[in-house]
Order: sequence, then C-alpha cells, then structure tokens
Amino acid sequence: DSKELKSFKKLPYPHGIRFEDLHGNPDLRSEKLIQPAIEFQLAKNAGLVIAPFFFTEDDNGAKFNLNLTMLSESIRYFQSQKIQKPLFSMIYIGNAVLTNSSAIINVVDRYTDEVYQKAVSGHVVAIDNFDAKRMSVESLCGLAKLVFLLSLENKPVFVKSIGTFGEVLGAIGAAGFIGDKETMSVEYLQERPKFFGRPKNWVYLPEMMDHANEAEARKIGYKCPCPACGGAIAIDATSRKRHLLYSRMKAMDELSKRIPDKRIDYMKNRLGQAIDFVDYCVSKHRSPFEKTRLALVKWGQVLDFAKTLKRAEKDSAFEKALLADLDSKTA
Repeated sequence: DSKELKSFKKLPYPHGIRFEDLHGNPDLRSEKLIQPAIEFQLAKNAGLVIAPFFFTEDDNGAKFNLNLTMLSESIRYFQSQKIQKPLFSMIYIGNAVLTNSSAIINVVDRYTDEVYQKAVSGHVVAIDNFDAKRMSVESLCGLAKLVFLLSLENKPVFVKSIGTFGEVLGAIGAAGFIGDKETMSVEYLQERPKFFGRPKNWVYLPEMMDHANEAEARKIGYKCPCPACGGAIAIDATSRKRHLLYSRMKAMDELSKRIPDKRIDYMKNRLGQAIDFVDYCVSKHRSPFEKTRLALVKWGQVLDFAKTLKRAEKDSAFEKALLADLDSKTA
C-alpha cells in the first residue's frame, strides 16, 4: 500500500513480490530484501544498520518468526562481507502484546537469544498505534517492561515515534528515543493521509512535557530562553522544530547526568513539577490542560511500576550470586 508513495519509491525494497514468496525462498529473500536493504543503508553512510523486518501484530505469527530469521541472515551477510558497522534489530509489533506478560517475555527471550548476543549491537522498539497519553496504565507498563528487560543486555535500546513518554522510558532503561512523530501506525501508510502530526500553531512546553496551542501559550505568558526562541515563542515551523529538539536534548542530557539507580526518582520529581505547572495554568488561566495532567499522573504510575522491576532484578541477581557462592563452597 505504501510503495507508490514518492518517498517510498526511493527505497530498495522489492515490488510485486508476495510475502509468501519471501517467506519460503531464502535465496530470493537474500537477493531482493536483505542485501539491498543493508547496502542501501551503508551507501547512505549510516552510523548503524537496522536489519530488515516486517511489522507483526503478535509474537507468534509467521512474520515475527521470519523477522528473527532475517536477523540471523543479516548477521551472516555482515560476516561474509566483513561489515564493521553496528547491527541493530527492529522490533515493530502490535500494541496488544503490551498487555500480555508472557508475550513480552517471549519477545525479549527471542531477541536476546545467544545466537544474537555478540552480533547484535542494540535494538529499536516501535509499537503500532501507541499513544502514550491515551493508552492504559497496563499498556504503558508493558512497554516499560519490554524496554527494561531488553536493556538488561547492556546494549542500547531506542524507542521510535514515542513523544515525551520517551523521556520516561529513558529513566527506566532506554538509551534514547526518536520523537519524529508521537506514534507509528501501519494505518497511516494504508490510508495515505494528507496530513501528519499536529497543527503548525502548536508549541512544545517542556515545563508541562506536552504541546499547547500558541494562543494558549501566549495567554499564560510563556517564554522560552532556548536559542530557537530567544526569550519569546518560536514563530515559524523550523524554529519550533529546533525548540523541540533543544528541549528534548536538554531533558535527556540532564537525565544522563544521573546514575541509573537515581533516574527514576529524578523523572518522578520532574513529572511532579510538570503537574504543578499544569495545575497553576488551569487554576490561574483556565487552561485546558486536564488531559495532559491525566497523562502525567499515569506516567508517574509507570515509574512506580518500574521500581518494582528494578527491585526484582536486584533480588534475582543477589539470589544468583548466593547460589553460585554456595555451589563453589559445596564443590
């Protein structure tokens, strides 16, 4: 559905070939998909290469299994061609997986299998139709668990198209996030929408970790000291993108200064400050930021959940060390 779009025509992916053909024919897959995808990225001087993949709704279908096969085939191609770039996996999966704990664990187990331990340098995670403001706490916690468990490999985990919730995931284990859009969606490609993203007259307010209409930002007297805004509000689309980039980079830089064990508390405090800012705007200026506040509260609950994950991991590590010590003394 997307291959007729102008931008997609620049990509080296095969046209007129069915999934069934690629699934059942390793030679065709290598010639038409794996090699062209890798070489295309190398030709663009990419700092890392993402193994080719299919979007998959769940963790047990044909496309999920084929993605793992193609990851193995990408590793073999890297080795045969002596390619020295880092190779990343891309896990693009349906959001229903996030409410299924066994599915999350299966995804992590499959992508951290010993087959990939040395050859895969990191992971990119994307969840289809994931809206961090509207999703349930259960789904948000599911993504947090997925990212946290993948990060235990001590390899970078990036989350794609996630918006400001990416900062929260950074406190939990993500190495970073890609916020070009706030969600990825296969439907965007299928329906060929005429418009992507939010209206141009919206501006990002880092103090409340969300966007606001420009008129509302001016009503509350918002001013930003970043280089793009110069003590006012950025007035054109390019400056607003720069303002968003400055704001996000500053937030992640501040987070990176904290040792990992302190990052959740730091982010919890930042969420508290954002809630206070929203409460002030609502009470003082009657600003319509109630939905933002609800999202911030949910994100705080995700951080509380992440603390239980970290405690469980520490307990598990302690138990393993204790058992190893007992085994050595028994021996």
